Amino acid sequence: MSAPYSTVSFSYDFSKGSVESRRKMAQMLNQDIYNNLIKLFKKDRECDIDTFERVYNASLPEGKSIEFNRVEDQYADEFWGELEGVTDEDDKLVAYNINISNADDKINVSSLPTIMHESRHLLDFMLNPKYVKVDEAMTARNLYDSAIIDFYENFIYVYEKKNLSKGRKQKIMDEVESELREVLKNMPFDDQILCLKFLRQQISTEYCAHIENYRYANILNHRWKMPPSQLHDEPEGYMFREKLSVVNKVFMELMHNQHISLANENKSL
Repeated sequence: MSAPYSTVSFSYDFSKGSVESRRKMAQMLNQDIYNNLIKLFKKDRECDIDTFERVYNASLPEGKSIEFNRVEDQYADEFWGELEGVTDEDDKLVAYNINISNADDKINVSSLPTIMHESRHLLDFMLNPKYVKVDEAMTARNLYDSAIIDFYENFIYVYEKKNLSKGRKQKIMDEVESELREVLKNMPFDDQILCLKFLRQQISTEYCAHIENYRYANILNHRWKMPPSQLHDEPEGYMFREKLSVVNKVFMELMHNQHISLANENKSL
């Protein structure tokens, strides 16, 4: 593995394998982390952040480590977390933080599902160096300030409700496809492909992270009462898999059309 990714990705020997094997490894590693963290709450619902961070980092393979940063948010109704990439002066990823909306120096056990959600994002990135490359390319091309992010937030990362009818699901997928094509139509081809790669990996990791969030919330609810939002926010309600199929469809069409265009250009030479 090249040097720039050594601090933000696991080694090739550790993470090599198929997409499915890396997915399973991320799930297994997250379970190992959870098993270590839950021991901190044997006697109390709360644990100090420093101890929590130390145990979390000791659970990461290859000596990797992150920081948990408290972010005071007076407007937050519930605990939230986010994975943040730390970049150098050349916009290269050099580290990760998990930001959490804590007003004090304690982690409550009810926050654990959200932290495991962000932890899954972290593991997906560290096991997939291509994720890092796409992230850096998006930053370099200023695409995180483009309409593709509004599209993601307003059409992809939206809870659509579970148990929708087949017709309603198809209508949502049609709306997603129409809006996606509208957002991409004025972009250069390279930017179109990069944005679609970003959407593919973002949807994939978000789906897995929501599965983890929901699973751990239900496990913990047997002993501690979890917030209702943790228990009712079922992953299937986001239609991540269906929306990913739309993104893949548009991606394959663009690649196919590009190959035809290049073939025609070569014929005319």
